[in-house]
Amino acid sequence: MSNKDLLFDSFKADYVMIADNLRVRRYYDLLGQEDEAIADYERQSAAAKLQVLLLRQKLAEKLGCEPDEIQKRLEQAESDPEIRRVLLDCGEDVLMMHAALPSETRRDEVLRTAVMAERAEVLTTSGDWEKIQDWTEADTLRLPKRVRQALTDFILQEMQGRPKEGAEAGKAPGGKRASRAR
Repeated sequence: MSNKDLLFDSFKADYVMIADNLRVRRYYDLLGQEDEAIADYERQSAAAKLQVLLLRQKLAEKLGCEPDEIQKRLEQAESDPEIRRVLLDCGEDVLMMHAALPSETRRDEVLRTAVMAERAEVLTTSGDWEKIQDWTEADTLRLPKRVRQALTDFILQEMQGRPKEGAEAGKAPGGKRASRAR
């Protein structure tokens, strides 16, 4: 065991069962990589929102209206040839804006992937728990929906921190508690 492993193992942590053969370490907090995944998503989201504002301004200038009126004007696109012409002129900008908008689903997958890469352990055929190596977002997308949902529930609990006195700790969303032993 390396010095880093000894350091991280020294933090008091329980394990939470996500599936019969999958557990994750609970710290009652997010780890650095998980925090960074959230920060990256928020940066992408902010940049995309700025693109939306710039596009609204551009469309407003071309249509001779205020940016706040754009949505109402766009709803008239089927019956108004001028709006259709402007939309066709700005089509590439609209497509680029939509492609840049990060989804909530994407954020969840990035965060689930970070948790799996840092905390997940799988039960081997010999009965030992081993850390999962080289976990990728493609691996996360292959998980069943119920496992992805259990990971999301776990992450939400971690973001809330340590439970108040009297609350049960160490339980997964489904109520399973894992042992601390490795």
